Amino acid sequence: MPTLRNSVNAALTIGGLIIAFAGILFSEDKQAQIIAVLAGFLLIEIGVWGLANPFLPSHRKFSRLRDEVDAFIGNVRLMNAAKLRARHEPGPEHEAQVAQLLADLHRQVDRIGELAGQYDGGVQPVS
Repeated sequence: MPTLRNSVNAALTIGGLIIAFAGILFSEDKQAQIIAVLAGFLLIEIGVWGLANPFLPSHRKFSRLRDEVDAFIGNVRLMNAAKLRARHEPGPEHEAQVAQLLADLHRQVDRIGELAGQYDGGVQPVS
């Protein structure tokens, strides 16, 4: 699927260039030229930024594991901020937050271990 995504993004970018240039070269009407250029630039931006990707099929096989790892990384960031806050503003409320985040991270590691190797449709045997 990455090749499909790359092909669609490249086609949008090239198509946008063609529309923008064609609008300038083959139209006498200034309003039509402006519309063609704007439409072309819009397609170029969609292609360059990969804005069509959410509408294309996903190639991920372990999306539940990926979601859990993303949440884990988010909690690591929260842990870092909480530890910095606890260092600069000592107090029991900050220590309690750090302890809670640490417990959450341990639970997430356990869930990551459970989800590892499980395809989106369940566990598939190795062939």
